[in-house]
Amino acid sequence: KLLRTMAPSSLLSMVTTLTTTITFLLHNYHAIQIVSASSFTSPIQCRSGWTSTLQTITPSQINDGYCDCPYDGSDEPNTGACSGSMDGMWAGIHPKHESTDHDAAKISGYFACPEQPSLKLPLSRVKDGICDCCDGADEKESTNFQCPDVCDMVMAEERAARAKATSNFAFGSKRRLESVAQFQKWHDEKTRDLKRLRDVDLVKTHAELEEVENDL
Repeated sequence: KLLRTMAPSSLLSMVTTLTTTITFLLHNYHAIQIVSASSFTSPIQCRSGWTSTLQTITPSQINDGYCDCPYDGSDEPNTGACSGSMDGMWAGIHPKHESTDHDAAKISGYFACPEQPSLKLPLSRVKDGICDCCDGADEKESTNFQCPDVCDMVMAEERAARAKATSNFAFGSKRRLESVAQFQKWHDEKTRDLKRLRDVDLVKTHAELEEVENDL
């Protein structure tokens, strides 16, 4: 009866509001799950990632440092336990972003330590509470602790090896240039000798041969 007595404009406004609210709830379901999980008062449901069956996660399993929901990470919103699970870094779990997704281009499959370019970490080892990079770059966003910068000590051997390799390369390059110069000098000398043999000695020999033949 109430709907029958409402003006058409008011009814349309109410329907629009309800539609917007439902759309918002559907599109932000994952965010609502995280907010609910952070309260620790009720269980949540999620896919395990390897099957399509929903599993129930109790409040004690939420933010416990173990990733029960690798498909969306909804049980570990405040820890790094599910790091990398949605980026294709976990076996059997498809990336959340397809390769055609514009945002996928921004997702890297690893974390490279700034001071150790050769050290590439899986995303699951970023913000996991363990200092992997010598300067702690993989844990810079952690608020509970700060990693000490031990690059001078850790990198001493690597830097010495790199310096030795650079020195050996410079020495080898110098020797190579010297060898190329020596070869070029030898090549030029032999080229001149061949030219003299062809243009002078050979001509002289032909002339002497003709003279001998005439005398015969």
